[in-house]
Amino acid sequence: MGLSKNMSNPADAAIGNRVRRLRESVGVTASELAGRLKIGTEELLLLENGRGRLGSTLLDAISRVFEVTVWSFFDSAGDAEEENEDVSVASIPSGRLTLH
Repeated sequence: MGLSKNMSNPADAAIGNRVRRLRESVGVTASELAGRLKIGTEELLLLENGRGRLGSTLLDAISRVFEVTVWSFFDSAGDAEEENEDVSVASIPSGRLTLH
């Protein structure tokens, strides 16, 4: 049974939420990150809201931009407590992140 466009998989939603919170915590806009990843801003926002699957290649690119491990996005990804957890990624850069 597949998911409709209006339904999200809890794991996809949790991982997307972690990406969004990480992005926001370092002061990067969705537009800036989407540009760096060479995807549309709307696509990124859909992924962050769990309305699509973040493939391994894109997740790897995101982890490289933020200098964290890919695995940091999977830590407790399916937990019901996800909404209340802090982003648990190693070495989040302090201040505004410069995308190069």
